[in-house]
Amino acid sequence: MVNNGALVFSHSNTYTFGGAISGSGSVSQTGVGTVVLNGVNSYTGGTAIQRGTLRTGIAGALPAGGAVSIAPPARSTSTASARPSATSAAPRDRASFSATPR
Repeated sequence: MVNNGALVFSHSNTYTFGGAISGSGSVSQTGVGTVVLNGVNSYTGGTAIQRGTLRTGIAGALPAGGAVSIAPPARSTSTASARPSATSAAPRDRASFSATPR
């Protein structure tokens, strides 16, 4: 999917997006549910978590060098597991970011 604007996920359940996202646009999670990104993505507009949880299911789901922001007044927790491999230069294979309104 070429995204040169804003791709907004607003789900109250768990939703898995398996496509690759490219382009200059941004990706946002605004729903109270969980969005799992399962594609190797290269979009450059940044990632914003305003509510709910955004998870990466594979290495490369968050673009290299891309900004991840958690919208205030939300608080965030993140977990990541590093699994070095010869095929992945990414320091973080999987991550989970959650935003809960205060």
